[in-house]
Amino acid sequence: MDENDKKIVMFVGIFILIIVIVVIVINVFWNKKSNQFLIIDGTLILEKQGNKWSQLTDLNDDVLKATYTIDNGETSHENVKLNYNNNKWYYMDQNYHDIDDNNFRIAYSNMDKIKLGSFTSQYGSDEDINLIDQVLSKQNIENYQSFLPNTRKTIVDLDNDGTNEIIYTTTNISLSYDGKKQMAALFLVKEGEVKQVIDINEKNPYWVTEILDLNNDQKYEVIINKGDIDIRTFNSCYQIYEMENNKLKLQQDCTLQNK
Repeated sequence: MDENDKKIVMFVGIFILIIVIVVIVINVFWNKKSNQFLIIDGTLILEKQGNKWSQLTDLNDDVLKATYTIDNGETSHENVKLNYNNNKWYYMDQNYHDIDDNNFRIAYSNMDKIKLGSFTSQYGSDEDINLIDQVLSKQNIENYQSFLPNTRKTIVDLDNDGTNEIIYTTTNISLSYDGKKQMAALFLVKEGEVKQVIDINEKNPYWVTEILDLNNDQKYEVIINKGDIDIRTFNSCYQIYEMENNKLKLQQDCTLQNK
């Protein structure tokens, strides 16, 4: 083999090596982008697809193989492996040592840090009956006291104006039907006034699940569970709301899918 042949062989080898490296890099980059998972409240699993979030109804291999950052709003752990057994999440570091943190609010993989909102939740009290009455005044409800055990107030400054909004979820829907008219409502209060009645229905109670900046746009999204009376599961319905023009606007409805 003369010098020219050796050069040709060397160039071909380098060319093949470059192609292999490019393929590996593209494969790694593609997998990283396609496996962006977010787990909220232990039962909501979202996968980011472009600018949308798709809800998964089961734990597939990709979810369990991913590496996560878990965050409870005060502390976080990176490079965490997750396992799910007997309706309980377990967290391990890269050496598979247990991480003692049973109160994580979110776990996310292959994405920038997600900012969690600071909010407080309170049970309803007698002082809330007037507000509930305003919202349900046309529904012929006999006793608003029956709503208080399942009334929750989520207090948060959603629009960063220094004044808190209060997201009310209230219902008298229960697993044991007592013959009385059953209703559920989702509404927004600010400075003691009902600013928005988002929904009133006879079937689906609402519960605020989490508040966080999903898209890193300095705006908080509100994750709301719809329809569960008792226990939430992976295939429960979740909605995504965002504050827009002083009102909560539905950004994304339930997007259940099996994968």
